[in-house]
Amino acid sequence: MVVPTLQRLAVATLIRFRDALGDIGYAPVELLQDVLAACSPQQLATIEDETLAGTGRTLKPWTWDLWREHWQRQFAGSFGAPASGTPPPLPPAAEVAEGEPGVQPADYRALYERCQAELEQKRAESGARLRALREQAEQERQARHTQVVDAGTMPGRRRRQQQRPGPASSGGRGGSASHRAQPAQQLSYKRAAERSSGGSKGGGGRGTQPPAKKPRPQQQAEGQLVEVDLFDGL
Repeated sequence: MVVPTLQRLAVATLIRFRDALGDIGYAPVELLQDVLAACSPQQLATIEDETLAGTGRTLKPWTWDLWREHWQRQFAGSFGAPASGTPPPLPPAAEVAEGEPGVQPADYRALYERCQAELEQKRAESGARLRALREQAEQERQARHTQVVDAGTMPGRRRRQQQRPGPASSGGRGGSASHRAQPAQQLSYKRAAERSSGGSKGGGGRGTQPPAKKPRPQQQAEGQLVEVDLFDGL
């Protein structure tokens, strides 16, 4: 069983709590290389900024290769390999960390942040176009929308129903039938009145007088024959 050294335990502890790291002061970067390699781009940027603000020490000469790896991992497929001289040069430093063979040191953090800003701008523009297309599609759908309404809720039909006379207050079918029979009764009464008035005016009118009743034959004394016309009055 191999017992880990104190340095290895300290590095493992720093990696576990790398979210809390900030200004590392003048600690040897060689000893913290594994810690910085385990950091995300946001964590690495925080350590660099707080170290520069607190101690005045720039870590770019030692972290440029880490930023190049982050750039390749996230943006190399979308933006392609940078042309010669695309990444800004590193600030002057007495010592610069070595990277892969054939790769010139450069400020890959600036290149990473530039690509990040371009990507966010493209996302914002794409989102705006999608929202505009969605609003246009919604307006077209509203223009083609067919509204289904109840016939009873139409203003013209409701007004006609209010003007139409309702059934009699007695209710039920009898009330409605008597209400419908009233015009026929009134018409029959009117015709009867016309016939009666026409007969009273004389022979010139169309009305006819009812035949006058013939007087009944007088009863004869008992034992006398009475001649009665049985067909009289028929």
